[in-house]
Amino acid sequence: SSGINAEYGIDHMFERDLGGRPEDVFAEFTRQPIAGASIAQVFLGRTHEGEKVAVKVQYHDISKRFKTDKYTTLFLLTILSYFQPDVEFLKIVPHVFDGLERELDFVTEGRNAEQCAADLSHLRFLVVPKVHWSLSSGRILTMEFAEGVNLVDVDTLKSQGFDLGDIMRKVVRVFGEQVFSTGHVHSDPHPGNILVRRNAAGGTEVVLIDHGLYEHLSPTLRRAFAAFWHSVIIEDDDTVQRAGRDMGLAHPDIFATILFFKPYGKMKKMGFGMGSHRVASELSEEERAQMEEIRSMGHEMVNSLPKQLALVIRNIRLIQGINLSFGIPINRSRLMAEVAVRFSHRDTDMWTSLKQRVKFEWHFLYLDLRNRLIEWGVWVYSLWKGRDDTEKGRPNMNQAVAFLRA
Repeated sequence: SSGINAEYGIDHMFERDLGGRPEDVFAEFTRQPIAGASIAQVFLGRTHEGEKVAVKVQYHDISKRFKTDKYTTLFLLTILSYFQPDVEFLKIVPHVFDGLERELDFVTEGRNAEQCAADLSHLRFLVVPKVHWSLSSGRILTMEFAEGVNLVDVDTLKSQGFDLGDIMRKVVRVFGEQVFSTGHVHSDPHPGNILVRRNAAGGTEVVLIDHGLYEHLSPTLRRAFAAFWHSVIIEDDDTVQRAGRDMGLAHPDIFATILFFKPYGKMKKMGFGMGSHRVASELSEEERAQMEEIRSMGHEMVNSLPKQLALVIRNIRLIQGINLSFGIPINRSRLMAEVAVRFSHRDTDMWTSLKQRVKFEWHFLYLDLRNRLIEWGVWVYSLWKGRDDTEKGRPNMNQAVAFLRA
């Protein structure tokens, strides 16, 4: 076996890193792991001071296996780049691998956790387990044991009376501030790495664990990204284009379309994602030329994307997935925009900052009213047309919107 209990297993690692077997280092140590992942297993222990702890122990051969996988992937990407020269695969992927390699150093993980706790100490609902440095090394990480329900277990959250909307608002606040304010971004916030629990007063606390994979955004990049995000939400195209250029993006409209999963700007005008699914042979010459233009622009946008945003987009997608699994109790993009608008103008004078926040609220109020009118119009349309144009009792949205715009 190449696992942790192989020839050079857990005892060897503890003796080499901490000077004794697990039962010597801890007052209690459970050999059966309570959790496992690709690079380590987690064991339950108790310190000689009586504190319950989680002990994360790396697989002894993971570093060697990682290097093999890394070079194999880079080799395959080099070959792929030969056949697809328009896309610079080797620009972003090595940066991602660097982040994954840092994840193998548990000292870095411990420092990431401490910085996260310090950066967000004003968020009283956030809990980051403390590190026991005297019981840790580059391959062994001992942290305060944090109990809670992870976000995968939606049924348990509901049965215990947790408000899913309240949980999502807090989760979005945490990661919104990391992306737009601190620049120290947890890049693996999958549901298993976020727990919730009750505090002594009965309120909901969010516990954030597994701080191995982080990205760092410069003040310039995160300020531009914040302006980009909230400007897309309120459809302030001038600011979208300017912020996109500040980020170095070749085609801000395509990035906005990818980021928000809906056509924006030029993509909307070109009908991207709005038509029926047809094969290439069914497209007109003009449509084929348009698709080729979109493909070329997409390649240029990917090549211009700041490499630091690769893991940040992963963060955003994971949070979006959690919101979907909860049944979309909140408008995640809007809440992120509220955080973004607050921090994108943090360094300006108070009057300018206030004007920008009022502008954002006014624009969003207008868009919200417009969307509600469209929903109302769709309902009226469905009543007027009856159920002839409905599918499973729902109105045909494309026809309804076309009717409203006519």
